[in-house]
Amino acid sequence: MLRKLSLLVLLSIVLSSCGIFQMPPDESELPEVRYVNFKVYDPVYVGVDKGFYEEEGIQVSIVGDVIAGPNAIQAVAGGSAEAGLSSIPALTLSSAKGLPVQGVVDIQTTLEGQALQKWYVLDESPLQSLEDVATQDVKPVYCVNIWRSSFHTTSLMAFNQRDIPEDAVEWQLLSFSNQIPALVEGECDIIGLIQPYQSYLEQEYGDQVRVLFDDYNDVYGEKHVSLIFVNRVWAKAKPELATAFATGTAKAINWIEENQDEARAIVSKYTEIPESAVPDYHFTENGCVRPADVQFWMDYLTDRGEFTETWVKTTDVGTDIYNTLCPK
Repeated sequence: MLRKLSLLVLLSIVLSSCGIFQMPPDESELPEVRYVNFKVYDPVYVGVDKGFYEEEGIQVSIVGDVIAGPNAIQAVAGGSAEAGLSSIPALTLSSAKGLPVQGVVDIQTTLEGQALQKWYVLDESPLQSLEDVATQDVKPVYCVNIWRSSFHTTSLMAFNQRDIPEDAVEWQLLSFSNQIPALVEGECDIIGLIQPYQSYLEQEYGDQVRVLFDDYNDVYGEKHVSLIFVNRVWAKAKPELATAFATGTAKAINWIEENQDEARAIVSKYTEIPESAVPDYHFTENGCVRPADVQFWMDYLTDRGEFTETWVKTTDVGTDIYNTLCPK
C-alpha cells in the first residue's frame, strides 16, 4: 500500500513538471492591479466579481473612493493605483500636462436610447429648456461634480451652441450622490447625473423632477465620453498586466450585455444604489476605443484654447493596443 502511494506522489510530481497536472494559481499569488473606485456603472465591478481578471492572470483590487475622474487621474499619476476611469476631456488635458495616463477601454458612451449625461430640474421649475437659463432674474445654481471634466465640458458646449453666456448660471461643485438631495431641497436649480444616479433619482422622486436636457439628444449625439485608463508608464513597462486588465474588462463588458439582471445586482452592491434603480447598460462592442470620438474632444478643447499641445496624439489619450478583443 505504501509503495502504491509513493508511486502516485511521484506520478503527480512528474505530471506537474510536464504541465499536465497543475493546480490553478492561488488568487493571492497573482500580480495585483489597483483600480481607483468611482461609484458609477462600472464593468470593473463585474470583472472582479465574475473572475474575468483571474482568468487573465491578474488580481484587481478596488481602492479608494473618489467623486470624479480627475481625482482618479491624480491617484494613478501619483502611483497610488495603476488604473481608473475618467472623461476624455480630463484625460486629454492631463496628457497635455505630461501626466502618464492613457484610456484603454470604453466605459461611458452616449447611445441611441441611452443618454449618458442628463440634467434635471424640479418639475415646478420655471426652466422649460436650457435656453431659459439666460432669461432668469436670478442666476440658476448649476451643479456639476467637478471642473473641466465631462459634465462641466458638455455643459459649456451646450451653452456655446445656444449662445448662452457661461456666466448665466452660478456654478457649484457637488458630488453625484449629494446633488440629488440638493435638487430636492432647493440648493441646486439644475443638476447633472450619470447612471445609476439618474435611475435612482427618477425612481425616488419621479413625480418631483424632470429632464431639462441630455447629451445625446441635445448636444452631440453618439459619442465616447469617458474611458477606463491606465498609467501609461506602468503599462509600457508591464504590457502583459495592462493587456490582462484591458482584456478582462472587455470580457466583463460583453458578459454584461448578455446578463443585465445579474450585472444589476453586482453594480448595486458596489455603488450602494438599490438594485431596482440600476438600469440595463450598454457599451461599445468589446469596449473598443473610437479614435474619432477622442479626436472630437481634443478638437473642441483646442477650439476653446484649453488644449494647445500639438505633440499629444489621439493614441496618447485612448488606444486599443492592450485590448485583445479589438481589431488592430
